[in-house]
Amino acid sequence: KAEVYTVFAVLAVILSLTAFLLFKNNLPSEPAQNNIIIPSPEISSLPDIPVSGNEPVKPLRITIPSLNAQGDLINVSLNKDNHINTLPYADKAFWYQDSAITGFSGNSIIVGLKHYGGKAGLFYGLDTLKENDEILITLDNGEIVKQKVESIQIFKDGVLTEDILTTESDYPKTTLICNTGPVDAISGMYRDIVVVTAR
Repeated sequence: KAEVYTVFAVLAVILSLTAFLLFKNNLPSEPAQNNIIIPSPEISSLPDIPVSGNEPVKPLRITIPSLNAQGDLINVSLNKDNHINTLPYADKAFWYQDSAITGFSGNSIIVGLKHYGGKAGLFYGLDTLKENDEILITLDNGEIVKQKVESIQIFKDGVLTEDILTTESDYPKTTLICNTGPVDAISGMYRDIVVVTAR
């Protein structure tokens, strides 16, 4: 397990160095500020994930009650440029599969979009969360991990500190990442990044 975390630590350094490019170049284009954003569906009747009693392999769903938001998680890896892959879905988020399984020791990294395709993304409003707001993660064995927000940080101009993307942690931690802030007039992308940690 120590060897695995060593590999994770190396990946974390790579990720932290490329975080700026990740959110400036790898996320889908964003709208002009005066465009109308259509809200995504609220917490819906997504089918229950059956409880199997097996050991979990990955998280499958995230629910944020205070945002009335719920959506499935897609496991993703790094692309050839060492960026976390993100896909063009407003109603889903993306779990970095080389980070920790939510609820287990380590940092579980989940990236989401604020907006895509004329719809508010699953993480729209992430920057309005408050300490102790609840985050629910459903694992593939049906187990639901409940965590509470412990910090909300805004990183101006998309520059993350190195510790944000490390996969190591002495306790089970989840890091939610999303673009936010004003839209750049030239690139049409959000300038800042919001990072929410929960445990």
